[in-house]
Amino acid sequence: MTEFTPGPWRWHSLMQRWEHGGADADEYVLIDLDTVCGPQLPSEADAHLIAAAPDLYAAVEDLMWHLRSLTVLYRAVGLDVVDEEAQIERVEAVLSKARGFQ
Repeated sequence: MTEFTPGPWRWHSLMQRWEHGGADADEYVLIDLDTVCGPQLPSEADAHLIAAAPDLYAAVEDLMWHLRSLTVLYRAVGLDVVDEEAQIERVEAVLSKARGFQ
């Protein structure tokens, strides 16, 4: 997997700051919003999505392994895999974008 800054991430709404750190609350550090988001504060929905991003990326990578395996199996028994191949391409593009490639 690409080396992203591992979680957990969380949005501290009272302080309007991102917190990043370990399992113990004392390990969290504050992240300067201007560095992370620019001058506009993220919405609560954005904050939740950003906090979940490392876990989402790992889950999608795991699902891709299963989808590729199913595609191989489907192809072996003569089933059409056009839809599966299209989904694999779509997800590979999204994972590539998350890694900083277009």
